[in-house]
Amino acid sequence: MPSILRNRLISSISKALEERGFSHISVGNMQSCFDIIAEKRGSKFLIKAVADIDSLSKSDAEDLLKLAGFFNAYAYVVGSRRKGLPFPKGIGFMRYGVTCIGASDMENALDGSGITISKKFSGVSVSISGPELRYLRRLAGISIRELSSIVNISKESIERYESGSGKVRSVNLKKLEEFFGGKLSENQAPPQTVFRYPDANVIRFSRVSNAPFDSIARKRFRYEAKEKSASIHTLYKVASFYSKVTEAFNEDYPFFIVSKGSAGGRLKGIPVLTKESLKKMSDEDELLNAVTKN
Repeated sequence: MPSILRNRLISSISKALEERGFSHISVGNMQSCFDIIAEKRGSKFLIKAVADIDSLSKSDAEDLLKLAGFFNAYAYVVGSRRKGLPFPKGIGFMRYGVTCIGASDMENALDGSGITISKKFSGVSVSISGPELRYLRRLAGISIRELSSIVNISKESIERYESGSGKVRSVNLKKLEEFFGGKLSENQAPPQTVFRYPDANVIRFSRVSNAPFDSIARKRFRYEAKEKSASIHTLYKVASFYSKVTEAFNEDYPFFIVSKGSAGGRLKGIPVLTKESLKKMSDEDELLNAVTKN
């Protein structure tokens, strides 16, 4: 029954996207922290459909937020139920830092309408980097009082955050990170390097545990990489998804990584690179050439 409800949700969301002129791609039946990625005139959405909101895991939420930041997209979890009851209309809440709404409110989100977030379910508290917050505030040239007025967080709370003596609710963390355009949470796992260029011009790939990508990076362009170790059936499904991504989004370059073999070759149009060839690259231009050449 949950899978039937989820499939209905995905179909309903896809229909709403089509009616509003969004380009959108469904992950299909691949296991992923999101089900649909959509874009219209620069506005991007990453959407996860679940039968019951409470089934959203912390790891899926963390990966969804990481990818939303990578694609500069809005992240939503859309569900039909919460705690076995129909999801209330016109209201949402935060679960592990992700905005969760009912299916009936997804259209409002796509139209840019505001959604009331219930403070009762505003999410977990996390540790915040006080020194980083203080540095960014001073760099912006604003006082604690001015920041308080801008982000609608009490002056006393911001003082606690900067001193490192208090935790931050996820809804307040989101306000601060959106204002400063950077990550402030100390709970996030550090990026893991898939490969690193030998000189100072470095691209670091961060690991994603539950998505069509094993790792992601962004410098001048976006890159998604997957280790070519899964079954051929899975790889073909992933390659089909990657092909749709490159058609729908500019400056996005997915590729597969293999441990051994010769560089070059493609799987359903997606380039295959070796770890050894990546280690020999000296700058981003070489990577870009490798993933775009015919």
